[in-house]
Amino acid sequence: MCVLGKTYHKACFRCKECNCALIISSYFDHKKEAYCRGCHQALAGPSGFRKGVMNSFPNARERASKEAAAAAKRAAEAEAARIAAEEEAARVAAAEAEAARIAAEEEAARVAAAEAEAARIAAEEEAARAAAEEEAARIAAEEEAARVAAAEAEAARIATEEEAARAAAEEEAARIAAEEEAARVAAAEVEAARIAAEEEAARVAAAEAEAARIATEEEAARAAAEEEAARIAAEEEARIVAEAEAKAARLARDARKAKLAAQISESKERDARRTAAKRVEAAEAARIAAVEEAARVAVEQDAERAAAEETARLAAEKETVRLAAEKETARLAAEKETARLGAEKEAERMAAEKVRGRAHGNSIGENGAHDIAVEDTKLKPDSQEESSHSSRLARLQSDAEAASKRLAERKARLRSAAEESKKRSEQRNSPAASPVPNTAKPPPGDTAAQAAPEAAASASAVEIEIQAAAPPPAPPAGAAGGGCCAVM
Repeated sequence: MCVLGKTYHKACFRCKECNCALIISSYFDHKKEAYCRGCHQALAGPSGFRKGVMNSFPNARERASKEAAAAAKRAAEAEAARIAAEEEAARVAAAEAEAARIAAEEEAARVAAAEAEAARIAAEEEAARAAAEEEAARIAAEEEAARVAAAEAEAARIATEEEAARAAAEEEAARIAAEEEAARVAAAEVEAARIAAEEEAARVAAAEAEAARIATEEEAARAAAEEEAARIAAEEEARIVAEAEAKAARLARDARKAKLAAQISESKERDARRTAAKRVEAAEAARIAAVEEAARVAVEQDAERAAAEETARLAAEKETVRLAAEKETARLAAEKETARLGAEKEAERMAAEKVRGRAHGNSIGENGAHDIAVEDTKLKPDSQEESSHSSRLARLQSDAEAASKRLAERKARLRSAAEESKKRSEQRNSPAASPVPNTAKPPPGDTAAQAAPEAAASASAVEIEIQAAAPPPAPPAGAAGGGCCAVM
């Protein structure tokens, strides 16, 4: 409680002299200090007729009561202003926290989308590289098989020629059979060694050339894939088709008719695989577009829900301010009526005292007249209290109007922020950003992923509302300045 400009605990309000407990209606002040009846009479009590307990103490008690009431009113007004300022600061902090949370969620969603796109491109590049390696290995195996078949055919032809020469030599001359046989064997061995050396050299050179060509093609394909990452799907497919057609043409010139038919069938199979891969890619792109559309719709719904919740909260705050103003008006009217009744009772009491004073005659003298004048002056502060009540009521009304204006401005700011968020979402999900139309429905597994952010947003909004509606912490006792705890 606030007494004589100081704040006390109820148990700490004691007499300055004897330290006995005091209450708000039974203390006497002297030089801004509180005393009990006996100590105050001993220190500053007057003496003489009409200046003892019957005359002086009731006036001091009433004056102290009025001072205590005025001090309590001032403290209540200061506390109400402080609570209003703290509530305003809490609401502003909650709005700022909500805006920061929305910006963080949008940034996280954008980063996750970029990482997913990078992972998809890397997977496509890895698949293309693996396909190129498999194609190179298959071509090398086919060329090796062709070379082996050619060597076997050449060996068979040479054996046939040798057999014919041997039969002719046996028929022509039996005499030179041994010499011819020896020469033929030596020539055959030399020829076989030469043919084997030539075949080995040709095979090694062809393998080295093929390896160098494949390495060059792989290096070119990798550089093209790194440089053309944005158009990787179409250009990579065209490059693979062109290389396959060139390889098929080279193999067609070198291979036989049977091999050509096999290559044509394999080319058809590759075309079928590419077509299937394109269909899979199209389906995947449609699914991703559908997921993005669902995320955009969820963001818009969150923004609309947050705007609706903020509007409802602002309306509730405005209604609370209005009710508080009405309560304050009623309280001030009651105080005014109480003060009026007290003034009437005081006037009646003073009239009774005047009558008693006249009955005493001239014994009252100058002292009685002086006391009556003092009592009359005590009625004047009532009009001042009424004017102060009126000014406080006008001030409360102006504060309510200012709060209404602030609420309207905050509502407009939140609405503009929601519109900006909606525009950013539309720009991210525009046709220029997603080339595949939204024709596919999101898979069933995405429903839970969409529900999780909505539940988190709703929970955070409810938590912010609870924090904004919670009363501010009570100030420590004695914080208004002076008093028992301030001294301790």
